[in-house]
Amino acid sequence: MRQINSHANSLRQSRVSAGVTQIQLAVDSGVSISTINRLENHPLRTSPETAQKLATALGCRVEEIFPFILEGASHARN
Repeated sequence: MRQINSHANSLRQSRVSAGVTQIQLAVDSGVSISTINRLENHPLRTSPETAQKLATALGCRVEEIFPFILEGASHARN
């Protein structure tokens, strides 16, 4: 499975701006609270599927939370 590095994500900021708790985001996205916590607090690799679930639950694009995904995609094409 392809992994994406989330060392520079804005998940916490997006979640707080949306007025959502980690628990509610877990329920809405189907992603475990422990994964959400790790993504918010520590460098962690995550799957594109997990990134998409979180973005969908927060009503935004994946790139808004994980901006480096676009960088990785452009490097992959070169």
